[in-house]
Amino acid sequence: MSKPILWIVIPCYNEEQVLPITAPMFLEKISGLAAQGLVSAKSRVLFVNDGSKDKTWELIQSFAAQDEHYIGISQSRNRGHQNAVLAGLMEALHSGSCDITISIDCDGQDDINAMDEMVKKYLDGAEVVYGVRSRRDTDTFFKRFTAEGFYHVMNALGADIVFNHADYRLISTRVLESFADYREVNIFLRGMVPLVGFKSEVVTYERHERLAGESHYPLSKMLALAFDGITSLSNKPIRLITGSGIFVSLISFIGVIWAIVCAAMGSSVVVLRSTAVGLVGNILLDPLMIFGVGPFPRMEVAGAAAATVLAQAIVTAMFLLAARRETTLFPHIHPFRPSQGRAWLEMLRIGLPVSIQSMFFSSLSMFIARIVAGWGDAAIAAQKVGTQIESISYTTAEGFATAVNAFIAQNFGARRLDRICRGYWTAVGMIVAWSCFTTVMLVVFPAPLVRVFIQKEEVVRTGVSYLRIMGYSQILMCLEITSSGAFQGLGRPMPPTLAGVIGNAARIPMAILLSATVLGLDGVWWSISISSIAKGLVVFAWFVVVLHRCTRDGDLGVPRFIR
Repeated sequence: MSKPILWIVIPCYNEEQVLPITAPMFLEKISGLAAQGLVSAKSRVLFVNDGSKDKTWELIQSFAAQDEHYIGISQSRNRGHQNAVLAGLMEALHSGSCDITISIDCDGQDDINAMDEMVKKYLDGAEVVYGVRSRRDTDTFFKRFTAEGFYHVMNALGADIVFNHADYRLISTRVLESFADYREVNIFLRGMVPLVGFKSEVVTYERHERLAGESHYPLSKMLALAFDGITSLSNKPIRLITGSGIFVSLISFIGVIWAIVCAAMGSSVVVLRSTAVGLVGNILLDPLMIFGVGPFPRMEVAGAAAATVLAQAIVTAMFLLAARRETTLFPHIHPFRPSQGRAWLEMLRIGLPVSIQSMFFSSLSMFIARIVAGWGDAAIAAQKVGTQIESISYTTAEGFATAVNAFIAQNFGARRLDRICRGYWTAVGMIVAWSCFTTVMLVVFPAPLVRVFIQKEEVVRTGVSYLRIMGYSQILMCLEITSSGAFQGLGRPMPPTLAGVIGNAARIPMAILLSATVLGLDGVWWSISISSIAKGLVVFAWFVVVLHRCTRDGDLGVPRFIR
């Protein structure tokens, strides 16, 4: 049997202080293994420069010029530790002159003498040999606690990873050939390698202090790696987010009822405060959790969902706290008494169409989100940030709609047609003035608005396009929302429901058709804007006709619930 050719794969990022110390150690180790007859003299030390900003690459080039056993590759930018290790492994595989690889960090903390035992276990038949720390005495209490906790969490989630193993391992080219078929985006090697399924062994060693320089793996990167590991190897986090979303949605439904009741009672401060906190929280959390900023891991689409769930949970908590302090109404509500049956039926008649419209809108929004996702993370982030900025307009309109609903309902019961007309047109005048202002802001000043929340130029460009296109629909969108509230005040929810369902349904084919043209992603934005304009025209005109007929006939009709 010929001696195996070993490549030691070493990722490097800003390691100019430690490389002059450890590089000769790796070369000496290869020479020692060759002298023992364990590996071929053709073995190599491969340095992977991960976009270093210091003299790391210059040092690697000088090593390669001095000794043929040194070789190096350099990535165009910093891709992260896991991607650097993977790049080195694939370079070894595709070289055609490598039988086994050993990946190890260049800081000298991992005991290189453990390589002897790794190679021996390979020669005995193991295709993968994991380097496992025997103890963590050199770690701080915090690092030891969090690291061991991570392994316990991963095992609890069903991930097959070796306890206290990092990225110090021997892998044969047979394993690498199978491993190359993986197309994971978020790389987590210590969890992915066991999935290949080849025979494996373990070698224990003691980890030492770093020989020189400082660690380039802060807490934020450790958390990001942990998140990649959890989400890459288990679907339980997705289930957890989904379950949390469902739970929060159910609780939020109670919050919506509470908000409506507060508005009807003339107490809008709680609603305003809670909505503002939720809106601002969502705006701030979206870019942090989508792209991963600071301690937040990069979650992409899941980050947008998690941000929404967290913001909504905060709003719900604020509503529940306010409900506990309320003493006028809620202590006297007994919804399950038999005498409340007629009230239940009337509430269903009024509320069910609105609920169906909302559920239909949410379902269609998921289809739109799927279409947008085809343009990448920047498009998703732009829509999320843009929607939150645009919400300044439509949430204001929803506030007016709530006020109009309560005002018209009170005067409908009192048979005061004159006050209904006066109140509605006053609200229309106010919301038109406000929506004109928001239109100007979205159309004329979109870039500064987007840059308040995110700085990535690709996202900014997409967000600017989104806000400008949405800006043209603001007036009629606000009129639709306000007029829908007026319809509900009259106990007639069907007209805005029909207009909403048909208008929102039209977005899907319109988005598909327009996005297939030269408009591209802008076609999706235009489908939303055009449908909002159409819905606004229909609902506003419909209510004006209803109001005109009532004025002409001098009759509002008898409320069904008092017949």
